[in-house]
Amino acid sequence: MDGGYVRRAADAAGFLCANVNTPIERVRDAVNQPFSRRTFRRLAATCCLALAATLVGDWAFAADGPAAVVMEISGTTRPPLAVHREIAPGTRIGLAPGAQIALLHYATCSIVTVAGGDVTVTEQGLQTAAPATQSAKPGPCPRVHRISLAGPGPLGGVVVSRNLGTPTPPVVAAAGALVLVTGTGAVKAAELLDVNGQVVAAALPIRDNALKLPETLALRKPYVIRFRIDGKSDAVDVPISTSGPAAGGVLVLRLE
Repeated sequence: MDGGYVRRAADAAGFLCANVNTPIERVRDAVNQPFSRRTFRRLAATCCLALAATLVGDWAFAADGPAAVVMEISGTTRPPLAVHREIAPGTRIGLAPGAQIALLHYATCSIVTVAGGDVTVTEQGLQTAAPATQSAKPGPCPRVHRISLAGPGPLGGVVVSRNLGTPTPPVVAAAGALVLVTGTGAVKAAELLDVNGQVVAAALPIRDNALKLPETLALRKPYVIRFRIDGKSDAVDVPISTSGPAAGGVLVLRLE
């Protein structure tokens, strides 16, 4: 089996992994390689397992960073915080009388609301001290990805490219997901494109460095979120795939 055959078959398997409803004959014709149906299925399964392992590895790597993100805040805190600011483990937050904060804790997938007193963020959860009070409710399990602003290249399972295409693997997101952009730089503008560069949703509304993906996105289809970042002359393209949950969820893109 020559190298060209392997490359073409792997490319086709990768395409099928992101587009599982594509007829095998169509993909076979696209790569001009008459490999057997059995071989193709085996390569496609390998590709899907590799993609899943990469995404899991990305989450494990991201878990070494911040442990929570601010979802709501009112009143005065020490240190001063803002909505959608990530919180590192070991951070102690002081809440002035009447102040309240709601944190989405990554590891426990819970939203914890704390009022008054002090709260310490850990990798395992939140620790409060009197007179602080807290209440918790189930929240979304966020997908966290690191995004390099230094230039095109793979990092933590994500490919950031200023050239549209079908990078592998893309960031998995759901239609209607809340996309939180944290880290360096404020988002000035964002739009959603298909992989051919056609605009799907222009001027996505941005609030507190966050946006919501359209709820009408097709399942198992690749898209590109194009961000304009304050202080950056070039756009940052983040490929996504709607092969995750049917709808909703939280996607955290950490710009570095």
